[in-house]
Formats: sequence, C-alpha cells, structure tokens
Amino acid sequence: MRCRITDAYMTAVQGGSISAAMVVKAEAERKAGEDVELSKNGVFNFNAFNQSNFANVFNTILFPVSEEHVNVLVALCEDNEGLEEDAKTFPLIDLVSVSVKAPEKYIQTWSRDDEELKHVQGEPVCDDEGKVRIFEEIKVICLCDENEKPTEDVNRKARQRWKSNLLNGVFVTLSDYEASIAETKAVEEVKVQDKLNENEFAAAPKLNKNGNGGNGKGTTTGNNRPGFGRR
Repeated sequence: MRCRITDAYMTAVQGGSISAAMVVKAEAERKAGEDVELSKNGVFNFNAFNQSNFANVFNTILFPVSEEHVNVLVALCEDNEGLEEDAKTFPLIDLVSVSVKAPEKYIQTWSRDDEELKHVQGEPVCDDEGKVRIFEEIKVICLCDENEKPTEDVNRKARQRWKSNLLNGVFVTLSDYEASIAETKAVEEVKVQDKLNENEFAAAPKLNKNGNGGNGKGTTTGNNRPGFGRR
C-alpha cells in the first residue's frame, strides 16, 4: 500500500546488537476522486465524510544503512512543520500490514494515558462490551513491493515485536494474566475473611479474670451468681 511518511525520528534500541533505529509514521494515500465525490448515481456518498476511510495509520521501525539516509528523511519531515497541507511534500513508502500467529494467546495493555478516550496506562485493552480482548495474532507493518508482497522477514519482525512488547508490559500472556487475576482474587478473599474475623472478635463477650463472661466488676454468671454454692 502506497503511504506517505508524516513523521520520522531516531530512537534508542535496547537488548539487541543495533543501538538505534528509525521510527516511521505513515498513512495510506487517498485515492484521487474516490472520497471527494458527494453523490454516486444520485445516492449521497457518506464515505466522503467518513474519516475512517481517509487515514490508515502505520507505525514501523527501519534500520537505515547510513546516517545520510536518516538526515534526508528527517529533514523532509521537519520541512513540513508549519506548512499548509497542500504545501507539504511527503516522502512515499510502500507498507503492508501482516498478521502472524502468536506463540500463545495474550492480552494487550495501553502504553500511555489518554484522557479523551479514558485509557489509563497499564490497563487491559477491552472490547465495546468492556471485556478484556484476547489476541492470538501479532500484527506487524512491513516494507513491501508494488504488489503488497512483504520485502522484510515477517516472522523475524513478529518475534522481535513479541519479545519487546512482553518486556515492556504491553503484551501479557493470557496464562500470566489469569494467574495474576487468581492471585489478586485470593488476596482479596483473605482480606475479607480477616475483616470478618476482626468483627466477630470485637462482638464477642469479654472474659473476666475467672474466665467467665462479664464486666469484671463482680457480676457473674452460671453457678457463681449469689445464692448458689456452699451454705
């Protein structure tokens, strides 16, 4: 898919033989005339106002072969800052989204806070019904040819994404997540039981020095009350 690069910057890479990489943000180009036509055969074209049809946003990581390539790409993106949309010049890139089966089922967590969407960093990604989403595939963005055939090692890139996201906590295996939920539930149950025990202890009658219930001031119960015992 032909995309235009909207931003590019260098970032540090940890845990590998390469110390730095380039993060590229791109979006699919609009097809000329497809979204600007307000009616087709007399039927109003709602797609012209559907933002989801406009921008398929892709983030991918590249490993430039030289610093010169980095400087050229970064400079092109910086030159667009402050310009009107029609005046911007976007470098083009061919990208495709590919799904690879994950080593095991997993959940995803939000990598940052978003007040508008009410997302909190570290919270699980949920579906529209509020249930935690379970993922079985890893999506990777790869360079491709004009036929959208990946020109990168898709499986290798998926393994890298799997390892890095497990390391930073964005991915959590389903087994680990369920174990964490069970542990949290067990801890809460212990707390509830401890609270019940405290309440029962507080409500129980206090024992006097003779081991009988009472207030310790001569009021006794059972065979120790006045009138009983030896004559």
